Amino acid sequence: MLSEKQRIYLDILSRILPYVRNVETWNVFRRVRFGGALPEAELVHNLPRCMLEPDFGREDIWWLNVQARSYCEGSTERPFHAAVAKAVCDLIVLMPAASREQLEWSGPQPPEDAG
Repeated sequence: MLSEKQRIYLDILSRILPYVRNVETWNVFRRVRFGGALPEAELVHNLPRCMLEPDFGREDIWWLNVQARSYCEGSTERPFHAAVAKAVCDLIVLMPAASREQLEWSGPQPPEDAG
């Protein structure tokens, strides 16, 4: 049975991986015009390590401080920006206070609509 933390990570991965795969099928001109999927790939490439444990640990704190922060503070025009920002907010709320104190940022502003 998955913890709520693991469910959130799974949701992020379930959104991002098919998108990255799809973008990789585009020709080079379309990728240049619409942008590639590097920000999304950067966001999720370490998620499997975070998903292994049901509780928050060092990997989660690092992922939130580095990869989630970079994605959330990046372009809001990315296709999954609002959904990822909401998921990151949800993760931060779930964190124990001792882990939350190790964050180097307060998290993204909760988006209005994060379908």
